[in-house]
Amino acid sequence: MVNEREAEDAVLAALRPSGLRERLRLAIGGGYTALQVWERLEPAVRAALVDPRGEDATVTGRRAVERVQRVLMALAATGRVRHARVGMSITLNTKGPRDVLVDVFRAT
Repeated sequence: MVNEREAEDAVLAALRPSGLRERLRLAIGGGYTALQVWERLEPAVRAALVDPRGEDATVTGRRAVERVQRVLMALAATGRVRHARVGMSITLNTKGPRDVLVDVFRAT
């Protein structure tokens, strides 16, 4: 298991863009979602964030992404990360277009 300080450091490292392409993507998109931050974490950190309780792999993965979300919100509350909500339009096969708000985060 990773303690909160280690989780914060890992999340901050994952939020840093590496290269021009990622900087442009952040400028256009506004930031990374919690799931995108999770995917950018080092594999060892991801493995340490997962808390296996004998549950289904999908459930443990979802819990780990929720922990990343909580860490991001705590970092945003302290001002170390910028938090915004971005509107997007998605199309659902059975219901048509829907507008949604997505939380995005950027390193300050």
